[in-house]
Amino acid sequence: MSDIFCTIDANRKKGLLFNVPPVRFTPISPYELNPSLTQYQLDMRRKVEILKYKKNTIGSMTKKQAFAQAIKGATQRRNFSQTQITELQNGVGPVSQCPPTISTAAGVPGPAFYLSLDPNVPLYNYEVTRTYATENKEDEVTKWLYMEDYDIAGNNVKLATLNIRKPIDQTLYIYTFTTSLGMQINGIRGPLDARPTFSTSLIKEDINIIVKYGGQEIVPLTVPLVTLSPGFLTEVSGNVIATTGSPAFNGNIYMGHITVSNLGLLTSPGYTYDIFIKHNPSNTFTNMASYASTMITGVQTSFTNSVKKNESGMTIFTAVPASSIVPFSLSGI
Repeated sequence: MSDIFCTIDANRKKGLLFNVPPVRFTPISPYELNPSLTQYQLDMRRKVEILKYKKNTIGSMTKKQAFAQAIKGATQRRNFSQTQITELQNGVGPVSQCPPTISTAAGVPGPAFYLSLDPNVPLYNYEVTRTYATENKEDEVTKWLYMEDYDIAGNNVKLATLNIRKPIDQTLYIYTFTTSLGMQINGIRGPLDARPTFSTSLIKEDINIIVKYGGQEIVPLTVPLVTLSPGFLTEVSGNVIATTGSPAFNGNIYMGHITVSNLGLLTSPGYTYDIFIKHNPSNTFTNMASYASTMITGVQTSFTNSVKKNESGMTIFTAVPASSIVPFSLSGI
């Protein structure tokens, strides 16, 4: 039972790689939108707009408070000096279309200042409706996402990770994918008295597609079919250059691309699959201290369509295929 929970948890963690974070809410500063206005003008516009509305009974002044305001003269009419009018016109306070009012007369606590309304100044932070990141609309189109691994050398390597999304509309999909392959060769030659030779075969029938869910291998609902591209190299041969230098040699060559079809997988939202390719090339060689060959999957930077072979201390006799290198792609029906 614990193994089942571990598998489910491993699948959940793998699925987190495909989480798409919502768009971060980034409000625009009102000072950027209105560079000619000061903070005083923007704040004054909002304060006056709020104070225009009649207060409700909660928080209004009592009779004693109103009497105290009248005794202190807060409600008496004030006259503006020429200095105050000049300050308002020079930008200390906005030029208003309404007569300025003392703040104490409006019940604003703190030191007294003059309230004035300038309708030409825009309002901000006043009954603003915003859409936050948590309110973003979910993706209702994408049925699955995948991430491919590329330039990976090995004979049992992961090609891609497939994640099923909420908009999936079937419980089962038959997938087809294509990927380019290469061959990497390296070793140490033997004595110089005999030229070392090598040959490596890659047999299609021995190529196995492995699928894992939560780190555990599963059996696909249908048997995957492997198809090789025209001119795919099923054998690579050559020899090692006999020199008095380092006995080590290495090289790689583009083989072609394969297409895997009829890969049937259950497609419940949240399912995440790792897709592997497994194959052990068959090697024959002479006069070698060591020799190894491995596949290179998803060859995106190892080769180019103009350079499909690299050699160091060795010569590969096999001609490169004419087919173009293709990136990993996946589709389903």
